[in-house]
Amino acid sequence: MRILYKLHFIKDVMKVKKIILADDDEDDVLFFKEALQEIDEIELVCVPNEKELVKQLAILPLPDIIFMNKCYHHENEFECIEKLKQDNALQSIPIAIYSDTDHEYYIEEAYKSKASMFIPKPSSFQKIKTVLTKVFEIDTAEIIPQPPRDKFVISV
Repeated sequence: MRILYKLHFIKDVMKVKKIILADDDEDDVLFFKEALQEIDEIELVCVPNEKELVKQLAILPLPDIIFMNKCYHHENEFECIEKLKQDNALQSIPIAIYSDTDHEYYIEEAYKSKASMFIPKPSSFQKIKTVLTKVFEIDTAEIIPQPPRDKFVISV
């Protein structure tokens, strides 16, 4: 008698309890916050720029994921990502570029900076919820330190 066993691999999906959203667009922040509230009880810390992001990262507990908008007028967000990835305590935190643009040049620059994923900002509230749910279901081993280029962009 031959017995076949089915192996089940448990994905190490993100267990998100705290998010930092670095975005200077108040409307986008509001939509993100409302979508998140409908998904789960997750602490959301919003900061308007990279300088405030760095300050928040000095406060424990660290976030489970960082979402960064590209439209900053301060330090270049790619330089900021590179600095964050040099810090041993922050290397395992996924950084998602959450962007108004999906130009290929910008996506490539985000990938070169070692961001964990690129998310074009969805055009509707329901799509924001869908993309956030999709992000939270990702196996962290697939995005840390960085996913293959063909799995870098996450959209709905």
